[in-house]
Parts: sequence; C-alpha cells; structure tokens
Amino acid sequence: MSETIYFQTKIQRFFIILRQKGLAHIIVFCSNYMFSFIIEKYLRLFKKSYFLFKDERYQYFFHRYNPTWLNERCLEIPIFHKLLSERIHLNETILEVGNVLSNYFTVNHEIIDKYDKHDFVNKSDIIEFSPNKKYDIIFCISTLEHIGWDEEPKQPEKILIALSKLKALLKDNGSVFISIPMGENPVLDEYLKTGKILFDQQYNFLRIGKRKWMEVTWDKIKNAKSNTPFRFANAMVLGIIKK
Repeated sequence: MSETIYFQTKIQRFFIILRQKGLAHIIVFCSNYMFSFIIEKYLRLFKKSYFLFKDERYQYFFHRYNPTWLNERCLEIPIFHKLLSERIHLNETILEVGNVLSNYFTVNHEIIDKYDKHDFVNKSDIIEFSPNKKYDIIFCISTLEHIGWDEEPKQPEKILIALSKLKALLKDNGSVFISIPMGENPVLDEYLKTGKILFDQQYNFLRIGKRKWMEVTWDKIKNAKSNTPFRFANAMVLGIIKK
C-alpha cells in the first residue's frame, strides 16, 4: 500500500466516523489518541528494551495503534517485520492473512481479511479464497484463533480447514508463519496440546512482565490463560509450516 493511498484511506475513514458517530466521539477519540501518542513516545525514547529469539536480539515494538505495550503485538511485530524485510527484495509473492502489518508500516504485499474495511484488502474468506497464483510466504499474525470461533455460527473445526488451505496456497519450498496467542480460543489450544495441529517448526514465548517476554519450552505455556496474570495474552506460539 502506498503512502498516498494510506493517508487517503485514513481521511476517508475520519469523515465516515464523523458522519456516523458525531463530533463528541471524535473529541474523545482524539483525546485517547494523544494520550496513547505520549505513552508511545515515552516508551520508545526512555524504555527501550529487548528480547531474544533464536539467539538474536530484537527490540520490543511500541505503537499507539492497538497499544502494543499492552499485548503480544510488541513481540510479534518485530519478528514479522524482520521476516518481511528479509523477503521484500527477493521478488517473492507474499500474502498476509488478517490485516495487521499495514497498521504499522507501509506495505505492498497482498492482504486478505474477511472483516477488514480498507479498500486495499481482499474481503474473501480464507477457505474460499482461490487466487490464480501461489505464494512464497504467507503471514498470519494473531488471526488463526478468530477463524470459526469469533464467527456466527461457531465452526471450531474451520481452523483445520484454514490451515490446510494455507499450505495449499504455498509454492514448493514456501512457508507459512503463524503467531497464536494462547488462551484466546480453547479449541485451538486443545488442537495444539493434543497434536492435532503440528508445525514443522514451533517457538514458544511466555510473558514474564507487563512488557517482557521470554522464549521457553512448550510445557511452560501449554496451559497458559489469557488475562492471567497480565492483561491480554500471556503466552504465544510462533508456528512455521513448510511445503
């Protein structure tokens, strides 16, 4: 997505909200935005911190959109952004399932998200998605747990269909990278515990502070709960599927 399209979309969204919800809503929104802006700048300037992944140091990502200092985004975004940065110049086809990265960076890859409102996003359901090409890389950032679970009627088994579809969308030697916050979808958690979902590679992270995570073994997070002891996700899985 280009810078021009990004800002045009934001402006259009502003006027839609103004018409629908009125000026009072805009004032409250702007106040909250400024508060988040101040927190973001403070954390970025004075509270820089790092985590280790595969023995490499990453800086936590603090951003006011979906305030990342409160949830797993501070961990996910640095990892996925680095993966994207490493691939972007290789002329590879990239698909993102669930519109996440464009909220933080200018991106040019294809995005599919059934419920997203942006014009540049394909609104197809992933299990019905039938492009005329295959992909080298597919990203799915804290999205799998919503598929079939946060829909009506609930279809918990839809997760398994979606995973099969993601693998089918890969080129030979392609990879799917998936992050999953534990405790958000009990059916998905059970699939992971029982081995009904198996990744070719799996990395596990435990939240050990409000803004601090550590790579650990599966046993340390397999029974993790959301909002306990910290708000939002307290454990995350990064799974990789290869073809």
